[in-house]
Amino acid sequence: MAGQFYHVIQRGTERKPIFRDDEDRERFLSLVAEGVERFRHEIHAYCLMGNHFHLVVRVGPTPLASVMQNLSTRYVQSFNRRYKRVGPLFQGRYKAIIVAADDYFLPLLAYVHQNPVKARKVSRAADYRWSSHRYYVSQPPPECLSTQYGLSFFSGSTESFDQYVEREMIKGDLKRGLLRGAKGENRVLGNVEEVANVLARAGQLSHLKFDVDGIVNAVLAEFELTARELKHTKRRTDVSDAKKVAAYLSRTLNGVTVTQYGRFLGIHVSTAANLARDWERRMREDEKCREMTSKIGKRLGIDSITI
Repeated sequence: MAGQFYHVIQRGTERKPIFRDDEDRERFLSLVAEGVERFRHEIHAYCLMGNHFHLVVRVGPTPLASVMQNLSTRYVQSFNRRYKRVGPLFQGRYKAIIVAADDYFLPLLAYVHQNPVKARKVSRAADYRWSSHRYYVSQPPPECLSTQYGLSFFSGSTESFDQYVEREMIKGDLKRGLLRGAKGENRVLGNVEEVANVLARAGQLSHLKFDVDGIVNAVLAEFELTARELKHTKRRTDVSDAKKVAAYLSRTLNGVTVTQYGRFLGIHVSTAANLARDWERRMREDEKCREMTSKIGKRLGIDSITI
């Protein structure tokens, strides 16, 4: 759900290490950064432990499931190549907890950053290299990390973020909320009313599942083209644009992939991905491209598509 905060946790299978050394951690963080650039979500905190990791994510136009699938798949492939191993690395699906209220946001950041202290790896959160804590207290953050929202809670306060994390003891009800409940993306931090509102909004969006035919038909209608023209016509600007926006929507919307769109057009997945990237670039630069994408989105039942 676009704009929603999640606390994401993923563990190694049989609780085995998912990071064997600093090179693994660097590779993981580089993939996190690539994902932010590609999918336009925000990472507000992270902590890499030996056999699991934590992320605080604010979802953008791409569903959390797609973001996490891309991250975990690419990291597992890299890990397996490096260590000449096969098979799964992670213990099933990640866990994701919806953060429904600002009241929980700062305690959640503290909880994530306190993990290495509680594991007795360091005595202070600021001493741990593989969390985002130092970017909140002493170092400029990398482009992939969003610290402004968390630090905004301390505007005008005499207490620093570091002091807050040092003295914050996670309340029992928050800790239980973080660690218990059903697997998947159905757990929520917040009071009863907040939880109901979040789940209601999620229910309103849950029916928006897409397929290649639906996306292509919406694009064809907007461009006034036929499927034959889309597949076989070359050197026409309108056809080229239609191919690109359909590729972008296939990569972005829930239920369909750019691979499926590539099969529909009879082109390689890398070619389809390049079409999607080109349209995304043009959307950033050209208001007309953004308007065109939004019009097609409305044909698909989407109120707005942002980048």
